[in-house]
Amino acid sequence: MFCVIQEMNVKKSDKGGYAKELKSEYLSIIFNGEDIGHYWHFYGNERFERPVKKAYRISIHHSFRKNG
Repeated sequence: MFCVIQEMNVKKSDKGGYAKELKSEYLSIIFNGEDIGHYWHFYGNERFERPVKKAYRISIHHSFRKNG
């Protein structure tokens, strides 16, 4: 009788995760001497990456042959 342990990857690495930062920028627009600028917000390019999840499969085998 012997035991086999297999390591398996359950899910591939997720490279399209959420952004790590939220950025804000201000656009200054002056019209007729009045500042009518505004802020806008956007996500940064750097993203969180989820590591590969692993699973283990354990199998126990028994030989039914004679003498072995």
